[in-house]
Amino acid sequence: MTALRPGALVEIEIPAAEGRRVVMRRISTLRCRAGGDYACLLTDPADGGLAAAILAQTDTGRWLCAAPPIPMHPPPPDTRRGRP
Repeated sequence: MTALRPGALVEIEIPAAEGRRVVMRRISTLRCRAGGDYACLLTDPADGGLAAAILAQTDTGRWLCAAPPIPMHPPPPDTRRGRP
């Protein structure tokens, strides 16, 4: 089992339509919540995409995503930029 800490690359089980799939994600930020689960910002090492997720540890020591991660998209460009 990999400890959750910023910068760690961890294996996470994510709920999917066909059951669960296992992915590798880097922990960007982490906050411990009541009940032993963690609110995390995850980075996909392949494309740098960010997602927010709640992770909990299973009885076997694996990390499980409580629900599918929520993708974090950059804000749209400000079209007013440069205007007085």
